[in-house]
Amino acid sequence: MDNRLLENNLEIIYKRWPELVSQLKSADITGVEFVSDTPNFTMLVDGLHIGSCFDRVREAALQAGCIHQDMREVWVYGVGLGDLPRFVLSYTHLERINVCFFSERVLMASLVFFDHKDWLSDPRVSLRRASNSDGLRQPFVVSPVCLEFIGDDQGRIRDEILLFLETPYLKARYIGNKEFQQQLINNDVFLKTDSKLDVVLSKINQKVAYVVGAGPSLDDSIQELREIDRAQALIIAVDAALKPLLSQGIVPHVVVTIDGNAKLVSKMFDVDLALLKNSLLVYFPIVDHDVIKRWPGERCAVVSHSELFDAVRDKYSLREIFASGTVFHPAVDLAVKVGCEKVYFVGADMSYPTGVTHALGVSHREEQAPYTNAFLKSVAGGVVPTIRSFVGYVMDLEAYIALHPEVRFVNCSRIGAYIEGAQ
Repeated sequence: MDNRLLENNLEIIYKRWPELVSQLKSADITGVEFVSDTPNFTMLVDGLHIGSCFDRVREAALQAGCIHQDMREVWVYGVGLGDLPRFVLSYTHLERINVCFFSERVLMASLVFFDHKDWLSDPRVSLRRASNSDGLRQPFVVSPVCLEFIGDDQGRIRDEILLFLETPYLKARYIGNKEFQQQLINNDVFLKTDSKLDVVLSKINQKVAYVVGAGPSLDDSIQELREIDRAQALIIAVDAALKPLLSQGIVPHVVVTIDGNAKLVSKMFDVDLALLKNSLLVYFPIVDHDVIKRWPGERCAVVSHSELFDAVRDKYSLREIFASGTVFHPAVDLAVKVGCEKVYFVGADMSYPTGVTHALGVSHREEQAPYTNAFLKSVAGGVVPTIRSFVGYVMDLEAYIALHPEVRFVNCSRIGAYIEGAQ
């Protein structure tokens, strides 16, 4: 260990960001290993290499590859061994470079073993600790391994970064799905004749809506749903909630389904459809043809903003509806488009608060929740285990809520994820 490296690095930090020094000095770097028997020196923390041991510069170049000439400011998440902020500095057109570290331990160890003076001294650079409260800032680059070392107040921003990076791949898989493309063709006959959304909305006059998801907390709301005055309140159910609702004698006014997985959707609609002859089906054109065909009541096709629907959106004058990965989104948007002033979220847990995946009676309920890779703030206090896609659903729902201050949203779950903007 070369104490001069640490002293020189800390001297710059003390001059420029003195509030960080005490945090860094209190970090315990016990167990961190300096690796020198590889082509490039690196550092090992909890079994993870913090930088490439073969070509650190090339690794940094790859991570910084999204920086364009028209950018003037960029955010760098994760210091690593200093290679990424250093490489970003080579873009001379950048006027401001905001470097955000996650772990005091990792940064302190890196300051001990590696020289960071060049980028720490650059007047374009600012250094701060990443925090959920700051939110994800763009444009950004990231040192991925640094996302493995986060504090309690950094889980959300870590998930935002990962979701942002994963989204292009998920969209590509969605748009290129051959089964979905075939369903668009198969459902041409319905798209020509089914009701349009504007017509459907004009028939609904309730000002209160209950949007029913299929999360575990639905079990706790069944009695309340039974007692609803159907003339005064609209019940909009996602497809997965259909079975548990009908089993309790609750017939929704509207059922929303958007999934192109024919096998899964068919199971959710394996019910006595005659009970739904007066109910409306709102669907995406990629839903299984037979499911749509069997529906006994009125039907209405809608689409999202996805490129997948470009071929049918204008051709059939289909209205767009908010959807960002979960059927709960369009169900909520439908309630808002109807003109409801108060919208209750039922069974919208977005997590696994009880260890099971769904409410009783849901066709694909599992008694053991899958591997969870994230946490969300709980309405009950503390956090609830979840998966990263659910984190994205919550973030997008919160953004949607913020766009509709005219509507009062109420989260009925007492065990699921906290949803900002919903009472």
